[in-house]
Amino acid sequence: MIRIVGAHGNNLRHVAVEIPLGLFTCVTGVSGSGKSTLIVDTLYGHTAARLNGARVDAAPAERIEGLEQNRSGDRY
Repeated sequence: MIRIVGAHGNNLRHVAVEIPLGLFTCVTGVSGSGKSTLIVDTLYGHTAARLNGARVDAAPAERIEGLEQNRSGDRY
């Protein structure tokens, strides 16, 4: 499980979400609701920086939990 807590980039207002691992997961919502900000700017940005040392400007979030469990090639 990946947990994003306190995401507040662009139009997000301290959103908390849990995303299960090993499943196909869709993020849906109306236009302008923050789907891309949540997944691309927040989750991808923080994941790329933490796991690969990428230099990206990630959208702000209080914390993202669950990334460390897959760092060593652990099973989902």
